[in-house]
Amino acid sequence: MKNIFWKIALLSAGLILLLAGLDFLAQWGIHPSHIGVAVVIVALVFLIRLVSPTLERMGNVPFFAGVLVVFLASRLAWLLIIPTLPTSDFQIYFQTACDIATGKGVASDMWLFQNGWGYQFFLSFIFRILGCSLLVGKAMNLILGLATIPVLYHLAARFGGKAVGRWAVLLFVFWPVQLMFTSVLGTEHLALLLALLGFLFGVRLLDSEGNLWFNAVLCSLFLTLGTIVRPATLLFLGAVGLALLFQKKPLKLRLFSALALAATFLLLNGAYIMGLKTFNNGITPNPSFSLAESLLYGTNYEARGSWSQEDSNTINTWPKDNALKLSIRAIRQRLKTYKVRQIVSLLHWKNYEFWGAPAYGSFWSTYKLDRPSGISWLKSNESKLKLLSFLYQFFLIAGTFVTAIGLFCRRGTAKEAALLVTFISTTAMYLVLVATSRYSHSFMPLLFILAGMGFASVWKIKDANENADQERKADTTSLAKE
Repeated sequence: MKNIFWKIALLSAGLILLLAGLDFLAQWGIHPSHIGVAVVIVALVFLIRLVSPTLERMGNVPFFAGVLVVFLASRLAWLLIIPTLPTSDFQIYFQTACDIATGKGVASDMWLFQNGWGYQFFLSFIFRILGCSLLVGKAMNLILGLATIPVLYHLAARFGGKAVGRWAVLLFVFWPVQLMFTSVLGTEHLALLLALLGFLFGVRLLDSEGNLWFNAVLCSLFLTLGTIVRPATLLFLGAVGLALLFQKKPLKLRLFSALALAATFLLLNGAYIMGLKTFNNGITPNPSFSLAESLLYGTNYEARGSWSQEDSNTINTWPKDNALKLSIRAIRQRLKTYKVRQIVSLLHWKNYEFWGAPAYGSFWSTYKLDRPSGISWLKSNESKLKLLSFLYQFFLIAGTFVTAIGLFCRRGTAKEAALLVTFISTTAMYLVLVATSRYSHSFMPLLFILAGMGFASVWKIKDANENADQERKADTTSLAKE
């Protein structure tokens, strides 16, 4: 990757992270110069230096056995204690999957959304075999989380070896939001796994490891499936393709690889759309309606770029086939009334909401409960669960920021460029579209990998300093003898 573009990408990523981190401190009434902030940072650095050498030395069996025990014990305990009931979008996912599994069909307005059906189809297949129940759905969340661990390890290890891979896994396992969200039937569980699988084969393609066609086809296959679950997953595919085209490889090889990525996406997506059309009695889905909604919500200053009842009422009065055109017209009129300060403030808030405010795990897992009276302690501790998620997110942001600074001192590789492009393009997209913290879920592994690189580098710096000290001592001893 050309050095100037690499520097710009790192500066952009660093700015995004810095703003999110500072906004976090401001939201919780903490000034960056507060002595407590310095104490926490020093404590974290000490903890990282303490843990990293153990991660390096520990064998695979004890490490992954420990990870498995912690993951299962924590998630099973949460599922047993917190009887989450589906609500809002999650109720629609659950009911739609049940209806498909039992052959009842689905509500006609659901066909307005071309993408986002992957999770319902996946869940309906499971329900068809095991029966339609919340227990089965939550068990699948647990299984998808387990399957994510080895995929994340192999992906992260490609960015810095075993230490980075293990750090990424630990960050995933101890991620409070993922733990709490295990009881919520959300599309994010499946989308995250598919995104990581596709990106893993994309990184293999960029590293020129294995068969070119095999890696390209599987990369595009998994990321296309991920796009059907959550459309934003397409950004991973775009980032891999862009990094591939700018790699220092023969032009013919790069074009063939890009062609394989594009052809697989077009064939699979085309087959999916035709399947939906057949399933819906020949009616073609209209993806422009959901885009019109997202754009209108995302530019609402009063609602801070999130869902708005006013916008929802407005868009529901529009003809569905003309919604995108009307949405763009309404946005133009709206932006004319905003001051520059308001637009900057809106973008600033949306960046913080997306990367720095992970309240969705504790919120949705406790919003509607089967036996709320049986866990009265939950309401009194709800703010603590939220704070835990926020502190963990700040920890991740700080680690990722350290990595961005470290990478600035050298040239980036193609896979690092793909990772950064995904991070930046995701942020840019949600600065325009409707942004809630839940939408960042599928992209959080980017922070796990980047933070893992930063945490591993802290230990490597220590190793380098120790080696330098030993070399100086050896030189002093040698001179003394002479």
